[in-house]
Amino acid sequence: MKSPHAGLEIRLASLRSDNRRLRHEIGKRMLISAGLKNKGRRFERMWHDSQRLQRHLRDHTHQILRAQEDQRLEFSHELQDGIAQTLLGIHVKLLALRLEAKQARNVIAGGFVSAEQLVRKSARSVRKVTADMGVM
Repeated sequence: MKSPHAGLEIRLASLRSDNRRLRHEIGKRMLISAGLKNKGRRFERMWHDSQRLQRHLRDHTHQILRAQEDQRLEFSHELQDGIAQTLLGIHVKLLALRLEAKQARNVIAGGFVSAEQLVRKSARSVRKVTADMGVM
């Protein structure tokens, strides 16, 4: 004959088995949860590093742009100064030619050659400055 508690013992064994399985599942879930927390912290560090690198890159880009603008300004001043000096020379030469034209008509031809040379010199100066600055 069966014991009156036989059904209870079967049920108790089944509950113990279910309990072991649940504890095993809880352990697995705790490991997964800890792993996710670690990944979360790692991704948060990576995000902060990414933000820091973006700020650094932005600052570096601004420095480069500032340096390029300074170089353009320097180039502009050098070019302007060189051309202004040459044009002033041409202007003085033409004024002198005007005075010489009143004195002797044949001297004018030689004066124009000299003015042309100043213009060529100005063009060479502009080419040299732009080549030195890497513009051409």
